[in-house]
Amino acid sequence: MRTTILPVILNENDKLGSLTISNGNLTVQSKGLNWIRATHGRSSGKWYWEVKLDIGYNGFIIGVANKSYTTHTYTGNNFVGFYGYDGYKYPEATSYSSVVSVGDIIGVALDLDNGTLEFYINGVSQGKSHTNLKNMGEVYPIFIDGSSIYSKTATFNFGAAPFASPVPDGFLAYNIEIIPPKNKVLFQSKNGEIVSFYSRPTDQSAIPKMTSNTTPSGIASSSSVYTGGYSAYLAFDKSSDSNSGWISSNNTYPQWLSYEFPEPVCINKYSMLAREATVTAMPKEWSFEGWDGDKWVILDKRLETGWQKDYYMEFTFQNFKKFKAYRIYIINNNGYANYVAIGEMQMFYSDISILSLPEINIDLFDTKGVDEEKLIDIDFKTDFNVKTFLANSFSPLEGGKVFSTSIDTLNMPIKKIEIQKTYI
Repeated sequence: MRTTILPVILNENDKLGSLTISNGNLTVQSKGLNWIRATHGRSSGKWYWEVKLDIGYNGFIIGVANKSYTTHTYTGNNFVGFYGYDGYKYPEATSYSSVVSVGDIIGVALDLDNGTLEFYINGVSQGKSHTNLKNMGEVYPIFIDGSSIYSKTATFNFGAAPFASPVPDGFLAYNIEIIPPKNKVLFQSKNGEIVSFYSRPTDQSAIPKMTSNTTPSGIASSSSVYTGGYSAYLAFDKSSDSNSGWISSNNTYPQWLSYEFPEPVCINKYSMLAREATVTAMPKEWSFEGWDGDKWVILDKRLETGWQKDYYMEFTFQNFKKFKAYRIYIINNNGYANYVAIGEMQMFYSDISILSLPEINIDLFDTKGVDEEKLIDIDFKTDFNVKTFLANSFSPLEGGKVFSTSIDTLNMPIKKIEIQKTYI
């Protein structure tokens, strides 16, 4: 099983009331009828995390809630949890567990495959609190303050640090993402050469200099607009004005910015530039998606916080399919309170190229093989004008590296050789 780590924290843009978030957005201090959700939700799997009462009052609920939980309430079918002060579970308001004291660590075992929730206090199971979670859809860890009189501070551990107690059998740390296994394909030519195909980014911008949302071609659109002076097309106008660009109407998420092409095109690189006045309004977590005529398909996901003034950041990904529209779907920004903003955005054509491999092995299958489900997107009738050779060794020199390979010029006439940056 292949896994990766998700940057799960408490979501400062998904809360109610006045809360103080610190410690990399893992510690919450509250005094009031407030709540805050985590950044990442789950709809299947078995997940575990811990919450420690660092100091203060034990009048709070730990549990999970879906996105329809928007007010401060202990009733309804959009959240479940237990109250540290008296050990009652909610929304049933019935006795469930021991009470929580300062220094105690609450373990949460969320089993969405079977629809159950179980809590632990200092490693001791309190039994299953709920067995009806399957009808809640996607749920998120949540902290709900139950007292406006006394302050309390709690710290969440989604797996970035060692847990205080063993993870229950069959469960994973909440911040682990399972990478689904994929069938990979390599090709062998008649002369024995091992090749693959890759989507090579170019520096050719696919979007013209826009002068309105619909001219000179294509359609620029967005989820919202701050004012007419910050319309969607202003992120595609190739302007040198450092404070121009698209701005959303508020900082309610998600927000998105899109461009629809006159005809489907293949994109595998995009870049963005921050507005000089509001660098922290740039996206922090987002997905880049293509419209297939029926739904948005996620092509790339990022968590990026290194924005700088006057500096384009480029993002590349493998894509062989032509989509008519692309968008950036924004989960949150870098802390700016009023809106999300993008100064300039560009998208670039891709060039499907042949990649010649030195040998066949498991690592090359995994890293250079074409995903089986993407084979249908490759037009094998096209003329592949670029061929890249992957070396299995090189000789370091003071000025760089020496790469050597042999090419049969009878089978592959050479018109031009270039040395350029590569993304493979």
